[in-house]
Amino acid sequence: MRREGEWARHYQDSWLERSGSPALPRWLRVVALAYGSHDNDGHARFKRGEVALVLAGPFPRGDVPKPLSRQRVHEAVRQAVELGFLDEGSIPMCLIVPAHDVRKGSLDGKSKPCPVHKRRAS
Repeated sequence: MRREGEWARHYQDSWLERSGSPALPRWLRVVALAYGSHDNDGHARFKRGEVALVLAGPFPRGDVPKPLSRQRVHEAVRQAVELGFLDEGSIPMCLIVPAHDVRKGSLDGKSKPCPVHKRRAS
């Protein structure tokens, strides 16, 4: 039973390791990537194609990575949102961890606006 106001910390490195596991479904790997990369505002920003590379791996040494298709990446993000693990508005370039789930940095730290979502709103 959860009591109001309880919280715990997590290590982002552990989540990032899980994001590369081929044993997990893609939507859960996207969630792990978000939890392993988010900033204080809950947004985890990526360059174009980065999420596709993570979801396509892991790669044996020397292999040239072939990114997962855009369609498959969008499907994985959409499923993570539908299941409630990521917030609406999540896209491959910016995965949004629900604000009620995480906090990074000092408890009184101010969040900066997300540049990816700011551009999309313009």
